[in-house]
Amino acid sequence: MAKPRSKKTRRLAASARIDDRVTILDYPSRRSPIIPLEIIGMIMDEYVAGESDVKTLSRTLGGLAQSSRLLQADAERRLYSVVKFVVGSPAAQKIASVLRSRTAKYVRTLEISNYGPALRRGRSTARNVSALPFSLMTVLRHLEVKFAPCELFEPGTDINCELFDLLRDQLPENILHSFVCRRALAASHLIFLDRHPNLKSLTLENVYTAIQPAEPDAHDFARLSNVVEMSVTDVDETSQSYYFIKRSELRYLTFTRIFSIPRDWASHAMHLRVLDVMRITLDQSALERVVDCSPQLQLLLFTLCDSPKTNPFDVLYRLERLEALVIMEKNLFATYTCSVVPKDDDLRFKTLHTVLIMSKYSAAFEYCRATGVAHMTDESDVAVGGLLGFVSEWKAKQIRLIQNGHVEQSA
Repeated sequence: MAKPRSKKTRRLAASARIDDRVTILDYPSRRSPIIPLEIIGMIMDEYVAGESDVKTLSRTLGGLAQSSRLLQADAERRLYSVVKFVVGSPAAQKIASVLRSRTAKYVRTLEISNYGPALRRGRSTARNVSALPFSLMTVLRHLEVKFAPCELFEPGTDINCELFDLLRDQLPENILHSFVCRRALAASHLIFLDRHPNLKSLTLENVYTAIQPAEPDAHDFARLSNVVEMSVTDVDETSQSYYFIKRSELRYLTFTRIFSIPRDWASHAMHLRVLDVMRITLDQSALERVVDCSPQLQLLLFTLCDSPKTNPFDVLYRLERLEALVIMEKNLFATYTCSVVPKDDDLRFKTLHTVLIMSKYSAAFEYCRATGVAHMTDESDVAVGGLLGFVSEWKAKQIRLIQNGHVEQSA
């Protein structure tokens, strides 16, 4: 008769059986994943496209990247495609470290904010722009620079050139498609753009030539001939901003402060499809000049002068390709423009389908010519950005329609 096993022996035997089961259960995890990585990538893309909350999206992708080596690359590629780097913030050092180690190659959009005066000697550079690995950002397409609040600059403080020197010396050549900086810059700050001849979109506050002897002569940015979209505060024939306009066949142009039409404007504006001067008042002579100089316009935004002497639509009908229109009226209720909007049976406007009438930033009336119905939107209907934000979204939608129509016609 067999000797009965002790309690210790039985525990060891049970543990062995458990180990065997664990080994069997763990075995499939060492093989290829049940779901192909391509399908996992498609699922991630669907999630990214459907999640509007940025924090939730970042938290989820970060969790996926840390949960599995198989998912890490795909999750980080989506997580770091858009990077917001706040100079001096606690997160800046960590972001720069992760970018240097493995993720800089995924960055397609980079927003640098709180950029300001040069650091004093002895201050840490780990949270500064010098920590960013620009040389590794081989697929960077969109770059935006936001400066620190003006009160952080002492009177007479020059703009810190460090970032622009890094962009000139380290950023790979010919990768940028758009650059945004809503602060007046010297031409010397923008020389790095010459290394990106495929640049398509440019948003600048203004470009000036400093009077210091060390400042180089006016730069003509001759290689930037592919810019099709530009936004500036103002322009005149002697400004550096005008060099960009003269060198390119612009399609989309925005002025945010002053619109003084240069003498040779017709030769530079003939290709425009979108002109946004909504913050600028156009009298009849200026409106006629715009119409005559830009016959290809499909979208126009402007402010109507007080008490116009003639119906603006008696001038606008000459734009044979005009599809959408925004008119800002200083009258609180925009009664004049609403009364003269051309009806659907006005055969002078063959392509115009929508007119958005703004009444002194208090309400917007979107008039559809096909239905004859006007839909009103006021401040209370807009959750974020106010009516100006609403108009910006409306403008972006119209531009997409224009671009899609252009693609179809080209096909």
